[in-house]
Amino acid sequence: PGYFECAEIFELPVDGDPTKTKWVIFGADAQYAIGHFDGKEFTPEHEGKHRVHWGEYYASQCFSNSPDGRVVQVGWARIHLYDMPFNQTFTVPTNLTLRTTEEGVRMFVTPIKELEQLRKPSPKTAENISLTRRSPLVNLDVEGQLFDIVVTIKQGTASKAVLRFGGNVATYDFASQKLDEMPLRTKDGTVAFRVLVDRPMYELIGDGGACYKTGRRRDMGKPIG
Repeated sequence: PGYFECAEIFELPVDGDPTKTKWVIFGADAQYAIGHFDGKEFTPEHEGKHRVHWGEYYASQCFSNSPDGRVVQVGWARIHLYDMPFNQTFTVPTNLTLRTTEEGVRMFVTPIKELEQLRKPSPKTAENISLTRRSPLVNLDVEGQLFDIVVTIKQGTASKAVLRFGGNVATYDFASQKLDEMPLRTKDGTVAFRVLVDRPMYELIGDGGACYKTGRRRDMGKPIG
């Protein structure tokens, strides 16, 4: 009950251990439960649903027989695409895993490793920089529309950290421990996240897949520079 429209059920190892697996049932609303499956009946281990996906993510499906035995998922990004010859699109393919956290076993979502082949050589980097409202890090001397942005921030005295890309903003609130609207705890005062920027959309991934958001580009693909 409560899992409808594109519901899927699949088995995943916990912390990469093939001898320790759990079953996951996943619904169109991008929420899931962890439990046991005897081939006929699914029995959840917990009350209610867990959530790793946020934003415009819906009605996902997993590939059959994907390489290396991975469970690879693609979601429906329900984003209106202006001036395009098609309506809406898919998210990037993601790899699903189960990991042990302070709250218990949870699902993590990471872009598939094959996407890294799209990265250009010699990426622009900035390290060991103290940021303030009056002295932000600006541009990194980059220009274009497609980016893979990887960020690690350690809290000083600021209550929030803000990343702006084109017309969009990703915000980490140290007080509420949230990346935009997504719960995400710091580790020793540090938070890490990644942003995949495409022309009509972006995907925001917190702490190696602990949370995952699909959103619309406000400037619909104007070059960032």
